[in-house]
Amino acid sequence: MQIQDIALSPDQILDGWRNLVRTHDHLHLPQIALHLGVPEAALVAARIGTGAVRLVPDLVRVLEPITEWHRVLVVSSTGLGVLMPMDFVKETRVTGGELTLEGDALHARINLGSVAEVYLFEDRETGPGHSKTIQAFNGAGLPVLKISLFHKPSFRAAKEWTAALAHESQSRMWKPAARLPKRPDRADIDAKREQEHFVLRLRESVAARQEFWMEGYSPGAHVRWRGRLDGLRQDGPMVHLHQHSLRAHLNSARIVSAQNSPTRADTTIYSGADGPAVAIGGIETEGDGGAV
Repeated sequence: MQIQDIALSPDQILDGWRNLVRTHDHLHLPQIALHLGVPEAALVAARIGTGAVRLVPDLVRVLEPITEWHRVLVVSSTGLGVLMPMDFVKETRVTGGELTLEGDALHARINLGSVAEVYLFEDRETGPGHSKTIQAFNGAGLPVLKISLFHKPSFRAAKEWTAALAHESQSRMWKPAARLPKRPDRADIDAKREQEHFVLRLRESVAARQEFWMEGYSPGAHVRWRGRLDGLRQDGPMVHLHQHSLRAHLNSARIVSAQNSPTRADTTIYSGADGPAVAIGGIETEGDGGAV
């Protein structure tokens, strides 16, 4: 089964990226990748030499000192948008081919077999400020997990740590290690009730001031936030959550279906066009950190 490479060269990707940044405000990597018709991994690979370093695809080794890196933002790219818990990682463990990152508000599980590429990426060109991230992608170039480091001494430590973990290939030409996914064809689905339920569920959580959790599904990773919502901002179908331990930008219009979890009470799983995207559940019992 032949795997098709992408059509654009690294220079074409970089030129297209910079043109988009010049002509559009507040673009992020997923939007740039969509504009250019390439996977996100191809974007980052094109920046090798101008901010990106390809690391060995051993995420356990790369993140070994993460408990010393102050508070980090863990990004889950879901079918509805991004869910981003922000927390101190207090514990890491590897069990049955999964890496777990644990904090007070954070619980992330990464399928290590899904990680094909890892990059250290400093970006001064896209959006305001200077982003400093470690990014893991699957074989199709889709993001498994991104970790943003805000604390300058922590990023210096991460950069020093990963210097010995640079991959022997620093080619800017990205090649897929798995078949590039084709978005499934589907008729328009009237999922207005599920979309309204999603927003209502969040608003009820804000009003009740009760602890609950949200879990985002990206290819190869589940990232969960636990806490109490102080509020939300809605801009049409977009729901924005912004507080001490959480950032999220979720598009309720992308919801095509919702169902109750077969294994957890008071848990609803919302799916986008490509499958389960975000789950919302009630207060967990002690040690209740498994999959939905």
